[in-house]
Formats: sequence, structure tokens, C-alpha cells
Amino acid sequence: MLKSSQLPTRLVADSERSTVNATPIQRASFLRAARIIGKISRFLLLFLLMRIRQSTGNDDFGDRLRHAIEDLGVLWLKAGQILSTRADLLPRTFSDALSRLSDRGAGVPFSDIRKTIEAALNAPLDTVYEEFEKIPFAAFSTAQLHRAFLRREQRWVAVKVHKPNAEQLVAQDQSIARWVAKFLVFFSILPRLRWEELLEQAEDLAWREMDLRYEEYSLRRLKKKLRRHKIYVPDTFRAYSGKDVLVMEFIHAALMSDYIRLQQTEPERLARWLTENNIDPSDVATRLHTSVFRQIFEDNLFHADMHPANIVLLRDSDIAVIDCRSMGSLEADLLDRYRMCMQAIAQQRYASAADIYLLLASHSPPVDVTFVKADLIRVWRRWHTDAYLKGLAYEEKSTNHMFNALNRVVFDNQFAVRWPLSRMSRALANMDASLEALDPEMNPHRKMQKYFIKAKRRSDRKKFKALPQQIPQSMLAFRQLPRQAEEFSLFQKSILRRQAQSIQGSTSIAGRIISVLFGSLSWLFLLIGITAVAALVQNQVKVPLAVALGPQLSDRVAELPELGFTTWVAIALAGCYGWLLMRRKKKHFANAETAIPSVHAAV
Repeated sequence: MLKSSQLPTRLVADSERSTVNATPIQRASFLRAARIIGKISRFLLLFLLMRIRQSTGNDDFGDRLRHAIEDLGVLWLKAGQILSTRADLLPRTFSDALSRLSDRGAGVPFSDIRKTIEAALNAPLDTVYEEFEKIPFAAFSTAQLHRAFLRREQRWVAVKVHKPNAEQLVAQDQSIARWVAKFLVFFSILPRLRWEELLEQAEDLAWREMDLRYEEYSLRRLKKKLRRHKIYVPDTFRAYSGKDVLVMEFIHAALMSDYIRLQQTEPERLARWLTENNIDPSDVATRLHTSVFRQIFEDNLFHADMHPANIVLLRDSDIAVIDCRSMGSLEADLLDRYRMCMQAIAQQRYASAADIYLLLASHSPPVDVTFVKADLIRVWRRWHTDAYLKGLAYEEKSTNHMFNALNRVVFDNQFAVRWPLSRMSRALANMDASLEALDPEMNPHRKMQKYFIKAKRRSDRKKFKALPQQIPQSMLAFRQLPRQAEEFSLFQKSILRRQAQSIQGSTSIAGRIISVLFGSLSWLFLLIGITAVAALVQNQVKVPLAVALGPQLSDRVAELPELGFTTWVAIALAGCYGWLLMRRKKKHFANAETAIPSVHAAV
């Protein structure tokens, strides 16, 4: 439990925060499914038209997409948050809009929440809680938070309760999302996004939120890990918690999101508060940066949603973290490669970093890796130079900015980055959102260098303390030398295989150009077919399209000439046939790129 001496004075009064309004319980229904499908269809059609017009940089469209996703539910929100880390795959406007996604929603009446709490306690509410505030102080898409006072422990707690029908809503969203993913895969709409893998990641995150025991377990694990980082994690009360209820310590402190808001609106008031509580923003930034890197590279257990709303400022530059719904970890081999790559970047061994970074890709196309490596090295050299420039905006020299540039290079060269790395990328992006406000002059490259130097010292101290127990293990390791040599040989072969692909890449340029040409033509035929069907429905069947397409698109369809039922059907069939033919040709020339097996056989 936090000591009273660690708690700062109030930064923002309760009256300054927005209240959570109660709304009727949402239920899974056919009308809800139809509304979701209609909204998704409308955005897909608008996105297709904007790509054809080359106008995907529309800020208004990105904001509308963000608000729509926040309204759809937790599964769609998780998918959007994962996509926000892939600035290489989406227009900058979209990735920026998705990075601002917030899981905030309306509450439900207390009478419905009370039933859930008493069912978890198997006792009346008053027997456990001396006070229980009926109005939630925060609400999410699947749950809401109430402040309460435990009768026996005499402690203020935050009670997180699932909303009624939350599981049914997620199950319905999952069915719709799987159908949408199959549709996108079948029509090859942005295939580089690998929709089915994205959906798997989003489903895993969403269903974990449906069982609050996962979050309670994550809080206890993270508390043990972050104690060494001198970062506080609230206590949990397992006796009162369960699948649908989580009871945890309530921290009376200031949120980082409040700090950022006051920095923009009332900087003088914020400066007085910092002085009053002995808080140095640059010290907080250093502690936050070090902790996030230790969580990823040393603990392999990191808070993936460490954004400003989940960081709490305490006295004397201490910090706490809350809301551990989304925890991340990487497979050991993937983490080792990623750590090696980051160490090489910190030490400015960019050629080695490029070799390792390309090994992180889940798909390697037939391209000349020499040119790809040169592009990656240019990104790192530019980032290193920017990191040392005084007065440059932190956003332009941040770690997240560097990774976005790297991802664009591998995307342009047809490489595919593994989706498991997206959660780690989100953790770094959330960290940068706070660092930008705390210490805009921070040098991220120098901080990375210092981190790996200190991490090496911590590792050496740990090995020295464990030396007596390592003697038997050393004997076993000596016996495993042949196997380790074989693994090293396989690692070297992977690098050689990437380099050998440069030979194949030089012969496939024409095939890729023709494949892209047929792919573009297939989109044109598909648009012709969709337009013909829309005109047929509105002009011949006399069904209004304004509800599904919106006023702008329906007006465009109404302007089309009335060619008659038979003519429009013929145009629609011709569009479908042309689309199928162009897709077949595209696949033919795309497959021709890998028709030189002798290069791989030689390796």
C-alpha cells in the first residue's frame, strides 16, 4: 500500500473531470449486427474510392474512422490499436487517428452492476463495503470502475465490474469480424495487412478482458517485477475478485494525461504543483524510459498500454502504473533477436542491425537485400543525427518515429513484419507519448546506449551471484556445444539465404510490375461491378441507398444515366468477369517471382 507521504496534492479536482453518463444495457441483436456491417461496408467503400482518387490523406475521414471504431466495441478497438502501430501499412492520417483510440464509453445503471458484484461476493454488498459510489468514475466498452471503501480492511479501492451482456456482445462482434476478414482476404483488399492474423491478435486481447482474473494475475506479476524498477503497482484483493469483478487499491494521485492537458492550458498552475510535490519531469522521463526497456528486454513481461492515462505521478518524481488489462511478452528466440538488433543500433553497428532486423520478418520476398540494408542503415543514421539536434521536436526523433521509418522500408520492399511485435511497438509508442511532454529535449539514442550499458552490469551482477550454482550447468553446457554449433550454422544459413535472394530478385522485377498492373486493373473492374449493382438497385429495384452508403455516395449513384435493367446487369457481370480475370493474371505473374528454386537449393 502506498504511504501517505508518497501521495501528491491534488492536480485536478473531481469537479474538473467529465462525468460518466448511464445508458441502457446494450444487447446482441440482429439490428446491432446490421448496424455494424453497414458502418464497416460504408467505410470500406469510401476507402476504396479515396484510394482511387489518391485522397487518403483526409484528416476528417481518419477522425470519423476513429470515432466509429470506438463506438463499435472492444474487439474492433483492439484491432484498431494493433493497426495503429503499422504506419508502414496504412496512410499516415489513418495510423495517427488510430493511435488516438480511447476505450472510453458510457456506464450502465448501478442496479445492474450491483447484481454482478453481489453474485461474485455471494453476499449482500453492504456486508463487504462500508461505502460504494453508485456513479462510476470511469467506464470502458466492457466494464466500469466504481470507488468504494472496504469495511474490514478500511481501505479505499477501485472496483472494476463487467457490464451485463459483455460476453455476448464480444461473441457477436467476433462472428461479424471473422466474416469481414474472410471477405477482405477473398477480394484481396490490402492483403499485406494479413487480416486473419490481425483478427487472432485482437480476439486474444478481447477475450482476456472478458475474464478479470487475467488482469488480477497480471497486476500481481507486474507488481513483483516493477518493484525492482521503483515503480508502484496497486494491490489487489483476491478474496473479493473473480471473473466479472476486480477489486484493487485506489490511488489518490495525478494522471499523466492530466499533466499533459494542464501543460497546454495552464502551465503556471502545473509548474507550481511540480514544485510543491518535488517532481522533476526529466527524472520521471528517465525512470519511465528505463522501466519500459527493462520490462521488454529483461523481464519479457511488459505493460502494453502504458499510455498517459495509465501513468500516475507521485511525490519526489516517483510513478505508478494502473490498468494492466493488456500485458505482452515475446517468444524467447524472437526476443533474443530483437534485443540483439536494438543493441547493435545503440552501438551504431548498423550493418549487423540490418541483418538481424530482416531476420525478424515473417515473409521475405525475392528482392536484392543489399539495397534494403542500405535503406535501413540510412534510416538509423538519420535518426542518430536527429537525436542529437537541439530544438527538434521530440516526435521527429522518438524511438517510435524511427520504427515507423523502418517499417516503411520493409513494407516498400514487400517484407512482412511479425504481428507479435505490434504489442511491443505499441508499448514504445505509448511511452513516447509521455516522454514528449515530460522531456522534449531528451536524446533517445543516448538513453538507449545508457540503458544497454546498465543492463549489461545488471546481468553481470546476476551471473556473479549465481556463479556457485552455475558450475554444474557449465558442465552440461559443454556437452551441448555440438548442438549450439549446429544452431549457429542454421542462423548463418538464414542470413546467406536472404543474401542469395538478391540473385532471384534481379530476375523478378518485370513480373512484379506486371503483377501490380493487373492488380490495379482488378480494382478498376471491381469498382465498375459495384457501381453497376448500386445503380441497378437504386434505379431499377427502387431501393434507397442513402442509409447504407450515405448521402454523398448515394447522390453520385443517382447521377448515373438510366441504361436499363439488361444493360446494368451486363455491366455488372462484365465487371465481375474482368475482376476474376485480372486477379488470375496477377497471381500468375506473382507466382512467377518464386519460380527459380535453384537459388534456395544452392543454400
